[in-house]
Amino acid sequence: MTNRPPVLAPLLPELPAWMDRGLCGQFDPELFHPEKGESPNPAKRICMQCEVRVTCGRYALADPGLDGVWGALSQRDRQRLRRQRRQKREAS
Repeated sequence: MTNRPPVLAPLLPELPAWMDRGLCGQFDPELFHPEKGESPNPAKRICMQCEVRVTCGRYALADPGLDGVWGALSQRDRQRLRRQRRQKREAS
């Protein structure tokens, strides 16, 4: 049995193996999907202790359709990083 976050099951039928090692699987998935106006910081603190944080964050950056906190990055954080990367490419 894996500890993959149940919230992901309908989204990703075949989840990457690294997700089995994510600390998020030990917590309520709603924590990683804060409602508008709620802070993502509790989820981010958990992510900062997770061994797959970097891989998770890269995974989420590659898929703009994902919401919630991934790899200690909120959806807003990821949007900002994508915009910065795009601007850097355009300036080159």
